[in-house]
Formats: sequence, C-alpha cells, structure tokens
Amino acid sequence: MKISRPIKSVILLSIVFLTFSTNLRTTIGQTYTPDKFNSETLSENSVDNRNIAAVFNEYTFDFNYDSTKDEVINACNELIVFDKKSNQVLYKKNENKEVFINGPMVQLMTVLVALDYLSLEDSITVTEKQIESTPKKDGNLGLEARNNVTVEDLLASMLIRGATDAASVIVSEVEKQAAGESIASLMSKKALALGMNSSDYSKCDGIGIDRVKTTAIDQCLLYLNLIELKSFSQLVEDSVYNVKSHTETTNLNIADKIKTNVPILLESSKFFNPQVSSASYCEVNSEESMFAYFYHVKDSNNDKVFILWTNENSNSLRLKLLTQIANTFQNASLIDITQKVQDKLVNFNVSKDSLTLGNWIIPEAPTIFVRYWQKSDSDQNILQGTFNTQDSTVNDVDLTADLSTIVSNDDGSYTILVSLFVNKLELGSFMLETLPVDGKKNTDQNENAIQPTDKANDSHENKIIPSPIIYSESDVATTSASTMSSYGWIVIVICVAAFSLITVIVGKKIKDKMGQ
Repeated sequence: MKISRPIKSVILLSIVFLTFSTNLRTTIGQTYTPDKFNSETLSENSVDNRNIAAVFNEYTFDFNYDSTKDEVINACNELIVFDKKSNQVLYKKNENKEVFINGPMVQLMTVLVALDYLSLEDSITVTEKQIESTPKKDGNLGLEARNNVTVEDLLASMLIRGATDAASVIVSEVEKQAAGESIASLMSKKALALGMNSSDYSKCDGIGIDRVKTTAIDQCLLYLNLIELKSFSQLVEDSVYNVKSHTETTNLNIADKIKTNVPILLESSKFFNPQVSSASYCEVNSEESMFAYFYHVKDSNNDKVFILWTNENSNSLRLKLLTQIANTFQNASLIDITQKVQDKLVNFNVSKDSLTLGNWIIPEAPTIFVRYWQKSDSDQNILQGTFNTQDSTVNDVDLTADLSTIVSNDDGSYTILVSLFVNKLELGSFMLETLPVDGKKNTDQNENAIQPTDKANDSHENKIIPSPIIYSESDVATTSASTMSSYGWIVIVICVAAFSLITVIVGKKIKDKMGQ
C-alpha cells in the first residue's frame, strides 16, 4: 500500500507532537515532594542525632547572664555543653571549626566499633605481630605475646588510660572479625552512621598515633552515643579499674590496676570532683599546647556532657577549668519560646508610609530558645512571674520592629529586623520576612523603599497586605492526582486527532490544487 506524502507528513508530525505532549504532561502533572530526613538507625541505646543536629538551627538569647562567666568560657577555644535531661545543646562555641584529636580520643571510636564485633567476655591471645610495633607509653597494660586477656580489660585500659598496646590488639582482632576490612574503613562507616560528616577517619590506625581531623559537634555525637551504652558506663564508672586477667598465677607481667589519666576523677587528687562520672583527655599538639577534654557531669541536679578544647598550658589550671565550666553551667537551662513568638506573629503588622504588612514569618523556621541563668535559689522570688523553671515557660514575650531596616526584595517579599523582649527585657534581635510573590517583582528602583497605597482607590488609610500563601508539605506532597494528571492523556489524544484531521484536510486540498 502506497502512502501519500501528506499522510506521511501527518504521521511524522503526530509522532513529534505526541512525544512533546508526553513530556509536557510529565512536567505539568507531576507533584513536588520535599526531601525527608534520612537517618540510619544506630541502636536501641543511641541518642537522637536528628534532634541534636536540629538544635543547631536556632536562635538562643541569654536571660540573667552576667559577664563574670566570660573569663571561664573564653578559656575554651571550642566548647559544647549538652544537657541530657532536656536532650538539648545548652551552649556551643566554634562547634563546626576544624580541630584535631589523637590518642585516647581516637580510641573512643575504636571502642565503639569494637563493640559491634566483640563481646566483653571474649578472650584474646596476644600474638607477637600484634604488639611488635606498638609504641611504649605510660598507661599501657604491658602486654606480651601469649598473654590471654579479656576484651573488657583491653577496652577499659583504652578508655581509662589510652593504652596503645591494648588498642593494637583490639584493632587486629576487629579486622579479623570483619573479614579483613580495615579499621579505618570501619571507623569511617561508623562516623557516617552517627552523622559525623566533618570527621576524617579514612587514614586512622585506631590506635591514635596520628591525629584525626574532626569538629566539636562530631565528637559530641560520638561521646553521647558512647555514654548511652551500658558496656561503656560499666568500664568507666570507677576511676580505678581492676584488671580481671591479672591473677596470682596468670598474666603477671600486665598491670593489675589501671588509674585514669584525668586527676579530676581520682579521690586521692586535690582536683577530685565527685560530679564527674567519666572523662577522656588527650594532648592534641604539644607545640601549640592544645588539649581536648570530654567529660560527663552528673548529680541530683545535673546531667550534662562537656566537649572542649583549650590551649591552657598548665595542667592544674586546665583541671580547675573543667570544674569552673561545670559550675558555670550548673544552673543554666533552655526554655523553648518558639510557640510564644509564633503566637505573637499572628497579629504582628508593620506600618510605614501608609503601607501595612502582615503575615510575617521567621526564615527557615528555627527554634527560639531563652538560655536562663539561675544565679541562686533567691532568683525564684526575684523572677516570680517571669520564669517558671518547673515547666520551663515564659510569661511575657514581645516583638518590636526596627522600621529603618525594612527591605523590599525583587521577589515581592519584605524583610525586617525585630527585637525580642522577654518580660520587658530586650534580649536580642532576629530577622523576619514575608513570602515571595510568584511571578512578581517590585517596580520601585530603590529596593529599600516601601510603596505607599493609593488612597483614592482604597477606603482604608492603612491597608493590610497579606503575604502569599505558603503550601505545607501535606499540600505539595499530595497523593491525589491533579486535573492534568487525571485527564492528560485524553486531552493529548483529542489534540493529536484534531491536529491530524486538520493536516489531512489541508494536505488533500493542496494535492487537489496541484492535480489541477
């Protein structure tokens, strides 16, 4: 059957049109689904890392703070204080700055990985190869070939004293149990699972001879997960550990007791602090006199974790600093006032040059905290009606706009700086914004100017201009099909048929004229 040239053209054009229409339908009919937070489940005892990370998207304002605390806080180059009772970051300083760790701090990750492959009751017979290149240092167990030692003893000596001979044996045994996978690879995977995205364990030996690049927030995530493990708390609950593998007849060459290298844990030390239940320490860089400390302070009123780096060269002053930091934050707590601020924004309008703007929002919707510093028990009387520390509420929150900071943006949105007042005390300021207007741009040449309303066309002197509608996740991630999604194919088929019919008719007329 011979197909005429016009019919061929119709078929070709129909195929092109159908392809274009399919792509068009896909573009118009699809729905947008916002990305979800994807977090790997760690263990039943792991802390909620998502909550910790979320806290860093926040505004925190101090109430009742005095400058006498500055000297103590400034002695820390990097500092994180985490309140385990509220599961919130109470204070942070340079938490994302690149820092380094080595020795016992690196071994914290080694211990966490080891607990995935070994049980505390397991026994390991030490080989010559495992300890032949191990650096000798104070705090080592003194292991020799053919010693038969429990995993518990090995891990305890690492956690309490940073023992390199014990770490070498543990690393070797873990790699064997992991089918030959390197400790660096295992540590890197664990760091990723914990959300430690700024730490590089790719070249780590697990012993801590070489430094590891990390951040304070990453190490906070690691330490918080460690102290949630019963096996960890079991090993560091006492400042002196009795080595179980050392008996009257066996392993006489190894230490019978291990004492912590952080004197603040030792009752015999003048720096002893009974609040501190565990601590780890390392000298990161002797040339720069940089030292890192991780410790946990727990008593009837407190349950806080401290992660800090300091370049204080004196050992006694560093130990004094640990107690000072703990005491500084002893009566500090966070109060979430986000909802109170949101409630205030419902009727918050800004007027300038006969224009009134409403429906303000806080960019990126962060959490807003008041960090409340209770000076003494008498504060409860002084601040009666201001803060109720029992249910962590604030009675009076107010916002005041700085009209000189209002900005009109090209996308139709506005921004302005507002001051936050809590019980008539100004605590600080933050930005508010309105939503952009789709397809609209402000025509004023001065982007900071506000367009006045046309009173001739407006019965109100001050017209409230609502912000554009913002669609929530439930609106945009809907499972119900749009009109184009449901009837798109029908529309496309009708269009193709109509286009084909018109083309055939036009083609036939052209052919008839050419035949005449």
